[in-house]
Order: sequence, then structure tokens, then C-alpha cells
Amino acid sequence: MIRQKHLISCVMLLFLVTGCQIFPDIYPNPTRTPDDLWVKTTTPAATTSVNPITRTPEKTATVTPITQKTRTPTEPIILTAVPFPVFVPQEGNPVYLTNFNHPDAGCGWIGVAGQVFDESGHELKDLTVLLGNTRDGERNQLAAITGLATAYGPGGYEINFLDRTFESSALYWVQVYKRGGHPVSERVFFDTYDNCEKNLILINFVTRETTSNP
Repeated sequence: MIRQKHLISCVMLLFLVTGCQIFPDIYPNPTRTPDDLWVKTTTPAATTSVNPITRTPEKTATVTPITQKTRTPTEPIILTAVPFPVFVPQEGNPVYLTNFNHPDAGCGWIGVAGQVFDESGHELKDLTVLLGNTRDGERNQLAAITGLATAYGPGGYEINFLDRTFESSALYWVQVYKRGGHPVSERVFFDTYDNCEKNLILINFVTRETTSNP
């Protein structure tokens, strides 16, 4: 009886062991769909569009040439550091001559004339030469502009103050003024003669530095 039970137990064990081979899988393996899979998809990186840099040509600076002004010797540059007077009579002046500019006037004319020169010897124009006398004071003064009486040179002036020859001593004077009425010379006194050969009184003015160069 015991052997019979033992035999039955062996048969049952054998059945259990071989059952996996005899019977196919009752539960098939689940089928995985693509939705069940984690597919790592790499998204292409965005392509950066680089626009070419267009350089605007740099502006070329236009340099306007500076035209240097050339000083026309029409009026001296009077600096405040220059002591007064700026102009003095040229050495040897006044000079007494026959009136060659108005020969027809003869002895019925007397006057003073000349030029004003800068430190370089250039004739200066547009200066005022004033004539007066000690008897009349500030009255009856006469004036002339340098550069208008070219018979005496490019910067010449001329003042006719009497219609006859007349003898006097240091009665009349002349003085140079620049624009604006500022004197640039002292009053220069001169004599006159009752002589037809001395009725033109020539007085030139020069700067103080050139008084030794007549």
C-alpha cells in the first residue's frame, strides 16, 4: 500500500515537471505597440540665419583750405604796447619845395604834403592828416586822407591852407590820426615863407624804429 502511494506521488511529480513542455504557454507575451515605446527623437537644432554685415564706407572728411589773409599796408596795426607817438617826422623834414603839383597857381598857393610809412617802408593809406594853427585853436582845421594825393606817392596826402605865400614861425602844425579819431603822432609844427620857391612844405611820417632811415 505504501509502494502504491509512493508510485502515485512519483507519477504526479513527473507530470508536474513535464507539464511545462507538454502544454504550450497559456498566457502569451503581451505585444508592445509603438505607443508603448519611448522613442528618443532628437529635434534638429534650429539653424541660425546670419545676415552678412554690410559696412557703410566711412565718410571722408572734407578739409577746406584756410586762405591766409595778406595784410594790405593801408593802416598800421597799432598795439597798445607801442609807446606814443607811433609816427614821427622823417629825418630832415620838413623840406621846402616849389609847388610842382599845381604849377599854374604860382605864388597864390601854399600847402603841406607827404606820405606816411610803416616799419617796412610801405606807404600807408586811409590815415587822416589834420592841419591846424595856434591862433584858431580847434577852429578852421583842415584834413586829408593818405592815399588820395598820388602825386607825392601811393600814400600821398596834400592840404592847401592858404592862397598866398605867408611867413610864419611854428604857427601851423600837422598830426596823423588813425580810424576812430585816435592820434598816432604828436603835432608837428613848421614854418612858412613868403617865397614862391618854398610854398610846398613836404613832411613825411615814419615809425619811430625807422627814424634813422630817411
